[in-house]
Amino acid sequence: MKTAKQTTLGNISKQPYLNVLIYIGLLFIISTVFLVPRSVQAQKLEEDVNDALVPENGQGVTSRNDGPEGLVTTGTDPKSSGSVCHFLMDGDYVHTSMGDASGHGWWVNIDCQATQAIVTIRLQQNINGSWVYVGSPGQKTVYSGGRSANRAATRVRCNSSTMTSWRSEIDVDVIGILDTPGKFYTPTRSLNCRY
Repeated sequence: MKTAKQTTLGNISKQPYLNVLIYIGLLFIISTVFLVPRSVQAQKLEEDVNDALVPENGQGVTSRNDGPEGLVTTGTDPKSSGSVCHFLMDGDYVHTSMGDASGHGWWVNIDCQATQAIVTIRLQQNINGSWVYVGSPGQKTVYSGGRSANRAATRVRCNSSTMTSWRSEIDVDVIGILDTPGKFYTPTRSLNCRY
């Protein structure tokens, strides 16, 4: 005995024009959902796709406690005399996105009572052995944790395809917490991009 589902599927396979209509409908739905017009949202979508190819913690980023490329930062909570607030700074490798060098920075709250921080990120390229700031800093007030909604971003145009070493400098100012001067530098990465 055939079930209703088997009967329906059997009828669809006997009516090829119905299959074509179903495929056209599915293509229409997919195109309206995934083919966003070229806009700020489309650029963000493309950036997020590119970022998915570069892990946020950067393919085995060095530990934050093992030298100049890693840093655990603390601040002092002015409301509780002498108490210490701990948080981490983090960022992805500088990477190319739509002909630009791009980087993201964020913070991870360990035990701060504050919920937001101002994250500032600046790109640096190594020219003749010296780290040089390029472009404008990116800055955003974000919650802890990273991901696309909770990170600051900056980018600069690649003016040539000369192989160049890049890194990001990330500074986090937790709102309501006295700041320390420490900054986080992402691991160096060589790209076919020079500003």
